[in-house]
Amino acid sequence: RMDEIGLHDYVQVKIGMDSWAKEKPALPVITRLPARMNSNEVWLPSVVDEDLAMFAGIYNADGSLHDSNGSFTIRITNTTTKNAKKGDLTEAVATRLFGPDAVRRDKDAIHVTSVSLSAWCDALGFKRRIENKRAPDWILASPKEFVLAYIRGLAFDSHFTLNGEVTPTWVYSGSKQLAQEMQMFLLNLGIPAGLYDKRTIDGPNSWQTVVSGADSASIGHLIGQIPPMPTRTIDYSRPKYIRRGNTLWLRVTDVREGTPQEVRDVTIPTTEQFWANGTVSHNTGRLSSSKPMNCFDGETELLTAEGWIRFDQLKPAIERGVEVAQWHDDSKINFAEPLDYIE
Repeated sequence: RMDEIGLHDYVQVKIGMDSWAKEKPALPVITRLPARMNSNEVWLPSVVDEDLAMFAGIYNADGSLHDSNGSFTIRITNTTTKNAKKGDLTEAVATRLFGPDAVRRDKDAIHVTSVSLSAWCDALGFKRRIENKRAPDWILASPKEFVLAYIRGLAFDSHFTLNGEVTPTWVYSGSKQLAQEMQMFLLNLGIPAGLYDKRTIDGPNSWQTVVSGADSASIGHLIGQIPPMPTRTIDYSRPKYIRRGNTLWLRVTDVREGTPQEVRDVTIPTTEQFWANGTVSHNTGRLSSSKPMNCFDGETELLTAEGWIRFDQLKPAIERGVEVAQWHDDSKINFAEPLDYIE
């Protein structure tokens, strides 16, 4: 039961759910305007593709937004001679997306300029300041190939270290939000990663997602070649999880009392276990007491035969026959019709 979980207990999570959207999301269409007086129109992407997803990742890794002289610019840094490969790739992607008239490269950065970019960036969820950056909603709602492209761009802020081992350790650095999102993306892909707070060492927004041992070799296979960065040795504490086959046991580091709110649950037959927010959850059962236990808020997502569905949107789905994922102790999953939907 949720009220019985305490600090240092372990909670089971499956590695490699490989659960992604099936259809790519629609994007808003923004009216194109000239980048500058007497210049040609720039292109403003309105369809999700791998270039756009990768550019969103590159922006979250090393991008910033600037208003100047009545125009608007996206600036991508760390593209100097030292990082020429990254610069060449970024320039090529930006040119395919926005057109050659909007893209300019100098010795310090790559610039994409258009008076239309302000509204476009707002509509697509490009945030100012590293602490505000997160994966855009359209990335979270995209099929796997586009999420992988986003990770490739975000991985420009990553490198390999020796970490005292024969097998290199892969390290991604970013804000807490971006580092947590990278951790969850990798877990969905089948790669467990640790999360470390390095703010006192590397700056106020330095959180790191770390993949070590044999799992670090999987990064290259999934996201392609990472532009090389200087190799360095860093000491990382042991991750707060235990791996058993294709499941993780994660150590609880914080327990908080929630405020009273409407909660929900389902009763799954036979195994009495289902997936909620990526963790194995057990039935509340047919409630006979006035105090429900082990229930979830409406934003919690359940794995179903149609993908992940929020609890507050699950009832109509069940009524039209959608089945919920049923977890077995041998880590296998099948789908079954719930016996109850509880509010």
